[in-house]
Amino acid sequence: DAAEAHRAKEIERRMHPRTAADFEILYNELEAWRLQETSKIKAAGLAKEKEQEVLQQLLHKETKLLQTIDRLKINANYENKDMRVQRTLNE
Repeated sequence: DAAEAHRAKEIERRMHPRTAADFEILYNELEAWRLQETSKIKAAGLAKEKEQEVLQQLLHKETKLLQTIDRLKINANYENKDMRVQRTLNE
């Protein structure tokens, strides 16, 4: 089924990104998640101090996710470089 194959490819792109477009998707999804979580926190009507604490926790999660994306980017760069070298050697 074409729809299922497309869905599987999209999941693979997110789990193992390789191209700039793959990373752009991850950054856009992270930003959308952050905005959604921020609006949930703001709408919850928490006390100002508690709201700040929850926003700090959100910032911490976002930072960890950005670090994960950066590690994936470093790995992708190594893999892409290796593939280019192999392709050059095989020519």
